This record gives sequence, C-alpha cells and structure tokens, in this order.
Amino acid sequence: MRSVPWRVVEIREDGTDWAGEAPFSGATSDFGGRCSVPSDWVFHMRWEGLDSVFGHFTGTGSHGAQITWGVDAAGAPTVMGIVFTDGVFLATLADGSTLGGKTMAMSMGFDAETGLITYANFQYSVGEGTGRLAGATLFHVANRR
Repeated sequence: MRSVPWRVVEIREDGTDWAGEAPFSGATSDFGGRCSVPSDWVFHMRWEGLDSVFGHFTGTGSHGAQITWGVDAAGAPTVMGIVFTDGVFLATLADGSTLGGKTMAMSMGFDAETGLITYANFQYSVGEGTGRLAGATLFHVANRR
C-alpha cells in the first residue's frame, strides 16, 4: 500500500439540514433514510486540496451528526461532543479523475472549561475511482488533540 500525502486542504461549510426547526433543539431524524442512526443534522461541505502529489483537487461531501449534550460551569446546556456518521465525499482532480469515499467514523469532543477540541477521523474509499484514480483505494486516518 502506497501512502499519498496532501499538505493543505481547506474545508468550507456548504449548508446544514437540521432535524428540528431550531438548531440544537434536541430533535433527531434519519433524514429520509440518509442516516443509519438518529441524527441532529446533516452537514454539507466543499473542500479544496491546494498542495498534493495529485496537484490541485476539489471535493464535496456530507456527514450525519449526533450531538452529546452536557452543561457548562454555569449549568447552561452546551455541546460536549459530536459524532459524525454516514459521511460521503467525492474528490475531483484537475483532469476530471474522481474518487468517491465514505466516512466510517468521526468524533469531536469539546471541553467547555478549556476550549480544547479533540477529534478522530477514519475514511475509506468505496471503489468509485475514475480516470487516473480508477481502481484506487483510499484510507485516511486523522487524529488531533
């Protein structure tokens, strides 16, 4: 297995579908079968690879998300963690070659007192490569603390 690093990827939010009428209402949904577990929202994104061995590339994706609630030091409700499931993405190289993928798990934690954010992310391709990426597989692991 060959590792192919990228050095700079910018990710931008491209919209959010909430289960309830108000964000963070506590309502959940499977979003018409889009999510395998009850989710608070579906997050849509666009991303751009500015520096990689493939050159410039762009992508789109989305994740279903589940919120873990807690309380802050004043006793007010606060988001303590988020688990993203049912994620999908599609990367497109400058020559039109593509690679689709699916996120297996991503979790994000937040410490309300320190402001520290932690996350872990695991992705794998689902064999949708075309052009230069036909037959390619992708496995990505990211951990941050």
